[in-house]
Amino acid sequence: MIAALLAAAAWAPAAVTPAFPELDLAAAVPVDGSSGLDLSGLALKGRSLYAVSDKEDGHIQRIILSPDLTSARLEPAIPITLPPGTEKGRCDWEGLAVAPDGRWLLASELRHRALALPASGGAGTWLTPSLQESAAPHGMLQVANAGLEGITSGPEGVLLLAAERQERGLIEWTSGSPAAFFPIRSSIATLHPPRIPDLAAIEWTGSHLIGLYRNAELLVRLEKSGTTWKETRAWSFRSAIRRQEFSYIARTFGMIEGMALSKDRVYLCADNNRSGRSSDPSDRRGLLFIFKRPPEL
Repeated sequence: MIAALLAAAAWAPAAVTPAFPELDLAAAVPVDGSSGLDLSGLALKGRSLYAVSDKEDGHIQRIILSPDLTSARLEPAIPITLPPGTEKGRCDWEGLAVAPDGRWLLASELRHRALALPASGGAGTWLTPSLQESAAPHGMLQVANAGLEGITSGPEGVLLLAAERQERGLIEWTSGSPAAFFPIRSSIATLHPPRIPDLAAIEWTGSHLIGLYRNAELLVRLEKSGTTWKETRAWSFRSAIRRQEFSYIARTFGMIEGMALSKDRVYLCADNNRSGRSSDPSDRRGLLFIFKRPPEL
């Protein structure tokens, strides 16, 4: 009883106003083989779920989920080779998506750029140069560990990238044109310090954009109006991830970083930064949350 009270008190306050509808949790399962990898991005390809890790640059991982949603395991699936001439160093993959032609799209936080990879893996191609310098006038991509977090193939061949925070926002990239930057300075939710508004993942649905707000524990519908992206609706996943059996010891900040959408499901994964679970501190596996997808999302 005392442990449960202490755990509840340890939560940092998140979004407090207004209230948002809660997503309906279908399952939450630890992913075997994910300890220490810190899964940071999710994507669906066909009926298979894939992930990238910000600790392992060499592969896209496949998450093998049991049909009854009671177990999941991770296995290296798609090899990643950087283009010839790329400077040595880590990539810190944070975002993963699938292009309309079947190629993989990856966002590198440390290199501030996007990579395209053949469907079967192998040698990739940089889609963008480093965007850090051109983002500076907009206040984006200037803070360490607060850079590119999400990637998705948008409308009419536009590549969309998410800048995490300080400033958070969206970047539109079209081959042959300069990048366009759209800071998102307003927030649909009220946060208590030390949490601040962020943008951890994005996915284009075909008609609108869904953003994952890690610190606010929300999925937010974003729609473009003229030269700005506006928040129009939001759904909370706060209640599910704060349940004692699913929470982690380290939880000052939000931990849900990966998102993938199917016709009827929402998949979210925890980047737990090697933290153990509150119910079992020795268990450092990442959790995969599966929600029912509302029709409006």
